[in-house]
Amino acid sequence: MKRQKITVLLVGLILLFAFANNIQSQWVQSNGPIGGNVRQLVFNASNDVFIATNGGVFGFLSNGSSWYMANNGLTTLDIRAVAVIGSNLFAGGYEVPNTPGGVFLSTNKGTTWTPVNTGLINRTIISLGVNGTRLFAGTNGAGVYTTTNNGTSWTVVNNGLSGNSLAVNCLYSNSTVVYAGTNDGLAVTTNNGTNWTVSSSGLSTNYKAVYAVTINSGTILVGTKAGVYSSTNNGASFTPTTGSIGNANINSLLYDGTYVFAGTQGGVFKTSNNGANWVAANSGLTNMSVTTIANIASPVYTYIGTQGSGIFYSLNYSSWINPLVNLYNTSPKSMCTKDGNLYTGTYLNGMYKTTNSGGNWTVINTGLPASSVVNDVITDGTNIYAATASGMFKTANDGASWTGIGTTITPTNYFLSVIKIGSVLYGGTFGGGVFTSTNEGANWTAMNSGLTNLNIWDLDYDASNIYAATATGGIFKYPLAGTSWIESNNGLPTSFDIRMLHVTGSKVFAGFVGLYVSTDGGSSWTSTANDSLAGKRVRCVYSFDSGNKLLVGTYNNGVYVSTNGGVNFYSANYGLQPLSDVNCVTLVNGTDVYAGVYGLGVWKRPLSEIISGIKLISSEIPDKFSLGQNYPNPFNPVTNIKFEVPSTSNVVLKVYSSTGKEVSTIVNGLYRAGVYEASFDASGLSSGVYFYKLITDKFTQTKKMIVLK
Repeated sequence: MKRQKITVLLVGLILLFAFANNIQSQWVQSNGPIGGNVRQLVFNASNDVFIATNGGVFGFLSNGSSWYMANNGLTTLDIRAVAVIGSNLFAGGYEVPNTPGGVFLSTNKGTTWTPVNTGLINRTIISLGVNGTRLFAGTNGAGVYTTTNNGTSWTVVNNGLSGNSLAVNCLYSNSTVVYAGTNDGLAVTTNNGTNWTVSSSGLSTNYKAVYAVTINSGTILVGTKAGVYSSTNNGASFTPTTGSIGNANINSLLYDGTYVFAGTQGGVFKTSNNGANWVAANSGLTNMSVTTIANIASPVYTYIGTQGSGIFYSLNYSSWINPLVNLYNTSPKSMCTKDGNLYTGTYLNGMYKTTNSGGNWTVINTGLPASSVVNDVITDGTNIYAATASGMFKTANDGASWTGIGTTITPTNYFLSVIKIGSVLYGGTFGGGVFTSTNEGANWTAMNSGLTNLNIWDLDYDASNIYAATATGGIFKYPLAGTSWIESNNGLPTSFDIRMLHVTGSKVFAGFVGLYVSTDGGSSWTSTANDSLAGKRVRCVYSFDSGNKLLVGTYNNGVYVSTNGGVNFYSANYGLQPLSDVNCVTLVNGTDVYAGVYGLGVWKRPLSEIISGIKLISSEIPDKFSLGQNYPNPFNPVTNIKFEVPSTSNVVLKVYSSTGKEVSTIVNGLYRAGVYEASFDASGLSSGVYFYKLITDKFTQTKKMIVLK
């Protein structure tokens, strides 16, 4: 009897495992890379921590063990500021075309968010401030708004603000006085914004913008790009603090009752005498780009946020600890694979490597500059090359160490792209055009003849040409047998701002807003626009299966897939965070797709599920099984078929000829309750009438469709 029970249990576990792994798999976040760009951090009364990032809001509960994403309901992930009033958490988002910003409210620690923007005409929020129960929002160019009812309604309070002072970088309150750091100095109000007084007297004439404010015993200290200044007359005039700070670019200031801390591009500095003397306090700090500082009183913790490496904290005002526990807020910009391992270049945090499919990631930055921006990474099978904002770098030992091979190029070593053809390296720079090296970077030569725009976004090549995508100049090609670049913009939009290139077989793809393709070596271009991809900003393209299958990363719209060489596309975003900005995408070992999402790290999904062309379009539970009519119909060569599943079931969807012969199986697997859409490609079928049939254990239905070529 015991043996029978054990057998039943084992069978049950096996079935459960199979069930869990085969029901509509989805994108999942890999275990890294860990770190990220922190813009502001705040605490609530329970000492829960919340941070504003370029990937939305992250939280860390005082009784928790790891960071969690808190983005449900946000209409933008470009969050510039956070604030707390009682149990209410606020987030300020930056608005760009097609991506609404404004202020968002959460009453449950970021679990859900609600926009609270009535009366908030300008929603490019870059700062938030609190004075009692009153919330202030600083905008980029439209001044200050305030609310006394948690965002139910807003009022603009700009009397005294004009010109550059309408760009409000930071907000700080001290009892009855509110201070706004603007692009034209410090603005002060004693009546909650009814009137403002702006002063830049004594500030550097070249750097009047104020990015940080704090007060110690009546002395106001402000942070600028030219250091820290102090005022003893409530901001009417300023004098530079006498103690020197190694890097004068000040991002944040904090007075914690003992010290004034300054967060700079060169680390943390502290003073006990309002800047007469500054002392570096950087022990344990591995990232010197400090963006924000905050503290809690009990227990005494000082927290800092960095540009690239997440959060650090200190218990003793001098040494820092990096609690990187599941803060997956890095911004991947580039990927390549070598020997089955994945390498990822990031924005501001250098290079990472995983050897176990994203189970864990290792920082591989030895030899790279601090806070490296890695725009492109490739391999020739032996070496790995990284095009960075600080030059070109190379590793011959899989990232154990890097060597600079293009760091002193004139006029610029800001590399955005790298390719290698045979033994020759080509690098695209921003501002210097294209450079080439025949000796592994020991020497570089400009190759800009015929190139009318020297801002190179991307490079790629085929058997005959090198292609360059430029800012405002469109596409140029350089015949490998030639001596000059040739403009190749026939058929492209007149904006000519092309951000990416991808060559596969006889096709060259180019994209920014929309995706374009050339089949004649760049002589002419045709839009691939369709209902799915039209109007979307394309970040990257990856191809395989001889170019028949394409993976496309987009700005704020996730991943799109084509199974017919770019003729048609469908979204493949199930499980991916809304508004995902996918900068790079690749296939590893032929089985898993990896996507680098700006501000949210690296995500992965089985290729088999993506290529199936089956997507969940609604999680609402239908009342019954149903099979929809395909659309379009007639079609050539791709159509879509919707079906509804009221409960977890094994679902089969097959296509038959008019004679009853089975010609294709579109769906065959377990599916949770929901509404699905399957894409069917009839490229291999002749014109005629076909039938498609949905089969489950409780339901069968057949419908007709027409292939018309």
